[in-house]
Amino acid sequence: MLANAAVANLSGTNTGDQVNITGNAATVTTNANLTGVVTSVGNATSIANSAITNAMLFNGAVANLSGTNTGDQTTVSGNAGTVTNGVYTIGDQTIDGIKTFSSTIVGSVSGNAATVTTNANLTGVVTSVGNATSIANSAITNAMLANAAVANLSGTNSGDQTDITGNAGTVTDGAYLSADQTFTGLNTFSSAVTAKGYANSSQSIVITSETSFAADGSGVVMMTFSGTAPIGTITGCSSGAVKQGQLVVFVASAWTVGGISFTDTTPAAAAADTMLLNGAAGTWTPPASAACLGAAITLMCTTVNTATPAAPNYVKLWVEIGRSLSGV
Repeated sequence: MLANAAVANLSGTNTGDQVNITGNAATVTTNANLTGVVTSVGNATSIANSAITNAMLFNGAVANLSGTNTGDQTTVSGNAGTVTNGVYTIGDQTIDGIKTFSSTIVGSVSGNAATVTTNANLTGVVTSVGNATSIANSAITNAMLANAAVANLSGTNSGDQTDITGNAGTVTDGAYLSADQTFTGLNTFSSAVTAKGYANSSQSIVITSETSFAADGSGVVMMTFSGTAPIGTITGCSSGAVKQGQLVVFVASAWTVGGISFTDTTPAAAAADTMLLNGAAGTWTPPASAACLGAAITLMCTTVNTATPAAPNYVKLWVEIGRSLSGV
């Protein structure tokens, strides 16, 4: 025991055995020779490979890292919450740039593709080998046609369409049952022509006491005299049943009793369907007996001006062309 307490605070170099010193020293020269996780040779420490376990780590997230994590972290394995510019299996994303897939994409893809490479292998009405389509003969039925009229076509329809059956709306240079037409060239008919305004189309009437009767457009009107009557008008010209410029022959074909006459009118007093006759007596009067048979008068349905040129009044009526056996 030192009477001088200051000895306890000795400093500097203390040589000798110094085997049992307690207290605090400003510096210590050691040779640790550590063992365990951290080892040393002298005071030089080291940690052996794989000596640090996950449990020793303060940040548990680091425990999930695996692989080589050095330099620019080019090889990182394990799981990260997010990856910069990464593509994820869930959620909406916009992917920019050209992406090339080395394997087939399995799933539903919507949107528009600039080009599509397919191998359709279609079956049914339209078939294909790869993408080359074809339609077999007779595969298109009439029911598939939007224009039903096409379904009525039959026969051979090729080349100049020389053999076509069925109905067409119009035919180039065709002759029709209705409407006016002009025929040019030499037209030969193998059968008799029956038409209004021609001699082989006739009308038969019986006249008793009429002052007017109707012409139906036939070329010949066969008249039976069965009474006495002055005929002043013959309808059908003005109405159009008899065509403009058409000639009609009126013939006394039978006689029972009495006699008839066609009466004349003057141009100034002419009205529709009246007659402008050229006989001396202003009438056409066949004999009032059987001697009238065969008497005939030919009238033309036409339009005349019954007024002055300055104030025309056009009337469609009958004009006499000729007569025979009038009895006058």
